[in-house]
Amino acid sequence: MSIRDQIKVGKWVFDGSMGSLIMERKIGQGGELSLLNMTHPEDITQIHGDYAKAGVDVITANTFGANPFKLADSPYTVEEVIGQGVKLARRSGKLVALDIGPLGQLMKPMGDLTFDQAYQAFSQMVEAGEKAGADLVLIETMSDILEAKAAVLAVKEKSDLPVICTMTFQADGRTLSGNPPEVAVRVLEGLGVEGLGINCSLGPAGLLDIVKDMVALSSLPVLVQPNAGLPQYIEGESRYLLGPEDFTQDLSILVEAGASMVGGCCGTRPSHMVEVVDRLKGRLQAPTPKPSRASVCSAVQEVTFGQGPVIIGERINPTGKKRLRESLQAGSIDLCIQEAWKQRSAGAQVIDVNVSARGTDERTLYEAFIQETNGSLDTPLQIDNTKPEILERALRLYAGVPVINSVNAKQAALDAILPIVSKYGAMVIGLAMDESGLPETADDRVRLAGKIVSEAATHGIAPNRILVDCLTLAAASNRDGMDKAFAAMKRVKKDLGVFTTLGASNVSYGLPSRNILNGVYLAMAFANGLDAPITDPTVDQLRRVIDSYRFLIDAEVPGQGYVDRYGKESEGEALEQSGQVTLKQAVIEGLKADAGRLTAALLETDAPDSIIDGHLIPALNEVGDRYEKGQIYLPQLLGAAEAVRAAFDHIRSAYGSSGAVKVKGTIVLATVEGDVHDIGKNIVRVLLENYGYEIIDLGKNVKPAAVLEAVQNHQVALVGLSALMTTTVPAMEATIDLLRTAGCQVEVMVGGAVLTQDFAEEIGADFYGKDARKAVQIADRVFSKTAASKTGLLS
Repeated sequence: MSIRDQIKVGKWVFDGSMGSLIMERKIGQGGELSLLNMTHPEDITQIHGDYAKAGVDVITANTFGANPFKLADSPYTVEEVIGQGVKLARRSGKLVALDIGPLGQLMKPMGDLTFDQAYQAFSQMVEAGEKAGADLVLIETMSDILEAKAAVLAVKEKSDLPVICTMTFQADGRTLSGNPPEVAVRVLEGLGVEGLGINCSLGPAGLLDIVKDMVALSSLPVLVQPNAGLPQYIEGESRYLLGPEDFTQDLSILVEAGASMVGGCCGTRPSHMVEVVDRLKGRLQAPTPKPSRASVCSAVQEVTFGQGPVIIGERINPTGKKRLRESLQAGSIDLCIQEAWKQRSAGAQVIDVNVSARGTDERTLYEAFIQETNGSLDTPLQIDNTKPEILERALRLYAGVPVINSVNAKQAALDAILPIVSKYGAMVIGLAMDESGLPETADDRVRLAGKIVSEAATHGIAPNRILVDCLTLAAASNRDGMDKAFAAMKRVKKDLGVFTTLGASNVSYGLPSRNILNGVYLAMAFANGLDAPITDPTVDQLRRVIDSYRFLIDAEVPGQGYVDRYGKESEGEALEQSGQVTLKQAVIEGLKADAGRLTAALLETDAPDSIIDGHLIPALNEVGDRYEKGQIYLPQLLGAAEAVRAAFDHIRSAYGSSGAVKVKGTIVLATVEGDVHDIGKNIVRVLLENYGYEIIDLGKNVKPAAVLEAVQNHQVALVGLSALMTTTVPAMEATIDLLRTAGCQVEVMVGGAVLTQDFAEEIGADFYGKDARKAVQIADRVFSKTAASKTGLLS
């Protein structure tokens, strides 16, 4: 049986933690652990051997962090470190997984790392791993679905190795980037991974709901590798207290929930795996096939078809829109982003994006739009283009799974577009037309739709991933066109098992009072089986039809129900809609261009302080409140911060020499010695800067003495220390001890994935910042009572 076939069955036990055993041997000293392949090969070989003796099926090579970024300052290349790592793992006599972890940098738009840079880094690792003889690839501990996508595509395009990808989730059931389990499953399955699942995160007891969600949604084997509980800081060391028996007992509940493969992460040892192999291996079950998912998703939200009408917003289309066309021709996507948020606020569930006009660089515009909205815009996209190279690029960069608009029944179009749909797991609109144009009869439209469905099946695309458009022409010139479209629509829906869509505004071209006609037509289309109208959700008449229909068929969207919208209206009163974006709204929605433009306008009449205190800070506070309530996620939080940055840029430009902008305080940030992971610290920096604090960022792997020097030189009132690895918590404690011994009058906040409130208290920190939002609250608390706050230009 091939390795791919073995994965399909599941029933594998993977090994446990590498880092915990390295800590016991005191050989890592907090640096990049993959370098121990070169400096301590005997120790790494022994660890692999101990797991092999425990009876596991798969040994994970010590290559988790062996990427070009983390090895940039080492004397060894990626190929050397990975080659040696796979070689040492092969000595175990077991199957060997090339281990690939996050690159340690935030991807755009949250950070500076581009998709292509991530892809190239992962490609180096994959090529080295395949050359060294790895049997499969395990991509693990991913907290950003876009980074996971780059890694999976690198495996698929640069090797012939099977791949399993596991994400790491927080207590709220989402990754750090806000990806829920359903989005992880939808994206990863669409990319064709052989297995997926969860690792690290919490102890096994905290993963039950996530495992249930993944198992219920996926036909693939679900791998679960939990930590041995949450770490505790005892006598100067980080310890995981969940022993082999308790760990295995908790893990058994996840096996009962349907996990097909298991293993361990932080804190687990060969003794844990002995128990797991003995008690659970025989109870592992192969995954159960599930129906194809009729859904699309953004990075943070899935939209499913067939549960009531799905509204596709049509406004981002330069046809007939002079202002939008000129903006795109000038290379700007600002109006497109405004329209996306406007439609999202009006109730659109999918946003159609067409940036094609004479004189535009479509590829660049799509890239810019997708990069700007990835993660921050929770509404999934519909990519409105028929050029294969444009579609391929857009789907590659998108953090979710979109609809492709569109393919027709021409054989050349089917041959060009359907492979892209299949590769990325997208949904697609199929137009019931071919070389001869739109058929006259409903029979011929059904025939062409059938051809699209048949061709799609040869690419593994199920009928329920196709939205057939039977095409309605203008009623002014085609009086029977509507009947033909409706007749064809009912038949394709019943006979072919597809969903249906229509451009709902086409019917009224050339006629007065178009919105009235469009509303009546939309109601008629719903009665004839329309699933997903492409329409303008900002038009009041159309919204009323949609909301009324949803109410009558009992398919309302939570928070957007008929009574929610219209319960407070007096009889005959129109629904008030404002097209004006305020500065507060621009910040909340992460609209950088609008934030800058509106700030510039306000500066003509208002003082900088009143803009900051009256608009920017209240907006950020509201965003922070939404973040804490789980209504938005990290990308939206950082998007708002970047919008504030754009506003401050205008304030600095206008008042650069006057010292008009106040700095609330100066803070030193550092990732402690031995720790090369600074994603968390970078997130905190961005948010603090945009709340008005000056940040002295010392970077990563910072010695205690360097922190002390910065504190003394700048006389700061607050220091923020970050650690992601349990092995570097002692360095954090040593830094705090040095600051106290030197008599610095400074307060210390600490944060990082391995830290808890108890940890913070144990090592002598003043505050525990569990996330970036909490760090801002801590800073506000410290500087509100400190007379040493400075004023000056924000840097």
